[in-house]
Amino acid sequence: MKRLSLLACALVCLCACRSAAPVALPTDTPNPALSLTVIVAAVESPTATSTIPPTWTPTTIWTSTATNTVVPTATSTPSRVPSDTPTYTATPVPSNTSTITLTPTVTESPTATHTPTPEADAVIANAALNLRSGPGDLFDVLGSYKQGTPLTILSKIASGAWMEVEAPDGKKGWMYAVLLQVNIPSNSIPVNANPPTRAYNTPGIYDFEDICIRFYVNAAYGDECLWSVEVRTDGRMQFNFRWSAVHVKGTGYDFLIKYSDEGNRNMYITDNLGNRYDHVEIGGAARGDHRMYEGQFVEGWFLFEPAKPGVTSFVFHDDDQHKTFDGIVLLR
Repeated sequence: MKRLSLLACALVCLCACRSAAPVALPTDTPNPALSLTVIVAAVESPTATSTIPPTWTPTTIWTSTATNTVVPTATSTPSRVPSDTPTYTATPVPSNTSTITLTPTVTESPTATHTPTPEADAVIANAALNLRSGPGDLFDVLGSYKQGTPLTILSKIASGAWMEVEAPDGKKGWMYAVLLQVNIPSNSIPVNANPPTRAYNTPGIYDFEDICIRFYVNAAYGDECLWSVEVRTDGRMQFNFRWSAVHVKGTGYDFLIKYSDEGNRNMYITDNLGNRYDHVEIGGAARGDHRMYEGQFVEGWFLFEPAKPGVTSFVFHDDDQHKTFDGIVLLR
């Protein structure tokens, strides 16, 4: 049965070849030596109920003689059989396709130049530091500055202990060098040949904002005020006072009396070193008795010997009133 199926397939293929379009053959002279044999095979048509063996159709053979005959071979193009497996077809990229590459134009940005901030000549290393009018604690305070404040150094004294500086707010003065962080060489700082000087008890007039004590006469009272000290050219010190009647009316008195201090050893001064000075001369209202009505005042003075070396402050004593005038500093 398998062999019959194969013969049937061969016959179908042969018929397909014969049904193809006729091909023109060359018109060469027939050659008797060549022959074409065509075999026609009969195909068995099976019958379901037949038991008779299949009948074979005799093969008919045609013999043709041709000379130098070229027989072209018919080519059968097989039909494409669909497949369950999908076929992916890659699309070829033409090799002559030009690719345009855009090259970005790089614009160089200017490089920022970092200019370092110049280091200050000095900065304050202490928590706070005073700027003074001269090289020393005796000079007035011009301002106070906190730690880290940058300073410009202008000069220094010969010992280098004090430096003249300029603060950020433009103020110029002196600061104690030990409390500074100095960032420049010491030998590059000029020495100030004439720095401000200040000394105690030098000749001149020293004004005060009326250092006062109050004295009483029963219900009436008045004020005794030290308003200035003059150091004379010979070094002697004149203490100037003002006495005034503050409240008199309604007290049973019409006026207050300023009594003379001649020979009064209860009016004297002491210094910070413990020395006592008794007045050697008096003047003005300190000499004699003086009547003062309410609102009136009189002035007088006491003269003392020059201050001892190293003295920096004084206290004036009025033992009659059991009062003192403290913190008298004569500094220029």
